[in-house]
Amino acid sequence: MDRLPTRSNLARRGVQLESEQFPLCQEHVETAKHLFNTCRVARQVWDMCDRWVGNVVVQHESTSVNFQSYCLLSQRKGVNRVWKGMWVAIVSETWNLRNKVVFKGGLVDAEEIFCLAQLKVWLWFKFKLKRTTFSYSDWHLSPMVCLHAMA
Repeated sequence: MDRLPTRSNLARRGVQLESEQFPLCQEHVETAKHLFNTCRVARQVWDMCDRWVGNVVVQHESTSVNFQSYCLLSQRKGVNRVWKGMWVAIVSETWNLRNKVVFKGGLVDAEEIFCLAQLKVWLWFKFKLKRTTFSYSDWHLSPMVCLHAMA
């Protein structure tokens, strides 16, 4: 619904800003589409995630289409339901890093976004599924084995 307080949305609502440039790349106006999909930093994160599970996909420029298509081909519905959690974690950590850069002078680091998303999903499922027995190391090294165990 494009309601995030991105610089583009704030400017459209009359908020005075020094710049509408996206703070992670300083290359384009900050919109949700750029923030989560077309920015080179976001692309790096999505590529890391795809390589991590051995997935080959075409990234979409639309956030909603990206979410709808975020699935692991030839995997059960339950595995993909769990996999959507990784999508949510990446979007969440991208927004968190954006805020860290804007409000605390943080540094841009695609690998930090990806690693924090991995940790967040592992913690979510460790808490949610009490029967989860794999370690963070297992999750980091063998995500597909762990996804099958969670689904």
